[in-house]
Amino acid sequence: MRRSVSRSPRRQDNTKAIILALVVHGFFILFLIFGVSWHRSVSSTFQAELWTDIPKPEAPSSPHPTLAPQPEPPQPHPKPEPPKPEPPKPEPPKPLPPPVKPLPPVEPSKPQSTHQVDVKEQNADIALKKRKQAEEAKAKEAKAKEEKAKEAKAKKIAREKQMKELLKQEQEEARQELLDDIRHQKAKAAAAKVKALQEKKAAEAAAKQAAEQEVQLDAFKLAIIAKIKHHTKVPLSVPKGSTTIIKITVLPDGTVLNKVITQSSGNTAYDQAVLEGIDRSQPLPLPDDIKLRRQFRDMELNFTHEK
Repeated sequence: MRRSVSRSPRRQDNTKAIILALVVHGFFILFLIFGVSWHRSVSSTFQAELWTDIPKPEAPSSPHPTLAPQPEPPQPHPKPEPPKPEPPKPEPPKPLPPPVKPLPPVEPSKPQSTHQVDVKEQNADIALKKRKQAEEAKAKEAKAKEEKAKEAKAKKIAREKQMKELLKQEQEEARQELLDDIRHQKAKAAAAKVKALQEKKAAEAAAKQAAEQEVQLDAFKLAIIAKIKHHTKVPLSVPKGSTTIIKITVLPDGTVLNKVITQSSGNTAYDQAVLEGIDRSQPLPLPDDIKLRRQFRDMELNFTHEK
């Protein structure tokens, strides 16, 4: 026997539940009695299905509950029938879904008081002010960053400009130094050229002067020799071609300081006659230039007798 119980928020009547419980217990007792007697007489298989999910009986609402009828005495045992095949076990009942809890009723919003409204407005004003202050601070910070970036950029541009100017100045200085070097080299070369030309001219002039002086020296030597010959009295015994060389030392005024025969003619009379002619020829003729006169201080004179 299968019992179906449906649970709901409302319970069944208590009386019906009690009666149903008593009937089930009665049938269970009878089933046990017949089962024991069958077990004694015939060894057969018996299965019983127990139901444990029986709701507990509640106290009856009426003061006098209805009593269940008493079971009748057992009848004589009939012959046992052969065991029937075991019926298939019923599937267990599926669990019922849990009851849906009703949502709590929404209470209608109460009107806010004037004080609460003022506080909310103040809070909103404070939040707005804070937001404005934060925005202003953010804008100020962004502006400061932008100004700083502009300043850094301006400094970079100024530094690059300064570097370019310094580089340009260095290049200009290097160019000027190169030009100065070129000018200096040119000037040096020109000076060397001028100096060489001057030296050449001076050398030419000196050579010319030396040549002129040589000419003058030769001329004055010839004049001195001619004067000495004019005052020399050569004996008639001196042969023609007799030659004597005499070294004399002459003072700036033309006076002969010393005279020495460096090479004799071999004729003493001729040598002595020339020495006496030198003494009679003083002062000897000398050039007016003092430098040239110095050339005549020490000189050798060659005297050859010619008839």
